[in-house]
Amino acid sequence: NFSKITLVNNPVSPKIKYKPKKNISMKPNILQIGCHPHKNLEGVIKSIVGLECELTIIGHLSKEQKSLLELNMINYVNYHGISFNKVIDCYASSDLVVFTSFHEGFGMPIVEANAIGRPIICSNVCSLPEIAGDAALFVNPFSEEEIKNAISYLINNKKKWDYYVEKGLINAKRFKQKNIADQYIDIYKQIK
Repeated sequence: NFSKITLVNNPVSPKIKYKPKKNISMKPNILQIGCHPHKNLEGVIKSIVGLECELTIIGHLSKEQKSLLELNMINYVNYHGISFNKVIDCYASSDLVVFTSFHEGFGMPIVEANAIGRPIICSNVCSLPEIAGDAALFVNPFSEEEIKNAISYLINNKKKWDYYVEKGLINAKRFKQKNIADQYIDIYKQIK
């Protein structure tokens, strides 16, 4: 009986706190979490060709990905095997986060970007619209043009950048540990 199924989301780490950023950098820092094929790093690389930006990538780059970055003359930094505190620092130093995966089970980078106060561009597939609500700019992950247009839109429109930061802070509250714990408590009360 499906009426007995209750979905409880993952909580966001309490270590991630709002870190305001007053202005978008002259050379915006775009954060990409993950390098596995389903994370669509290649699509992001191709979509930022010609944009004045820096790409911060968390994850182990393949030889092919490094070649693609160099071939397209992308200004990038790469971290892998780093502490969670360093990941938080990467969020804080970014201007926006891209999460244009082809598929995901949950999408914690959405909630983490929301909680720290960075706008996020994410795929319109799988669970991602449900997790992001109205707190992300959605794109088709198979369209490099849509990804490029979304990035350009946010880095050139501070009003919309601020809008997605505000929506993100509201969305992140749904994933606070206390709210998730309360949902579990409610379930336990129902099955007594």
